[in-house]
Amino acid sequence: MKKRMTEALLQRFPDAVLSIQEIACDEMHYHISIQTAEFVGKTLLEQHKMVYCTIGEYVGNEVHAVKIKTASPSY
Repeated sequence: MKKRMTEALLQRFPDAVLSIQEIACDEMHYHISIQTAEFVGKTLLEQHKMVYCTIGEYVGNEVHAVKIKTASPSY
């Protein structure tokens, strides 16, 4: 699952600095940390929606819970 989410997020955000960590040892709970220039000028809620729209098909099915941390690059 981690691999599929990584592939989906990097396809949607090719410039992203991405980390996906399994929170529990059940392959159903994850922490996603993502930094991309596409978040510049977006609110935190908009950033999280962008991520969730990318991986939403997995959440509630193979993935039970996702904690998301987003950031835009600081220049």
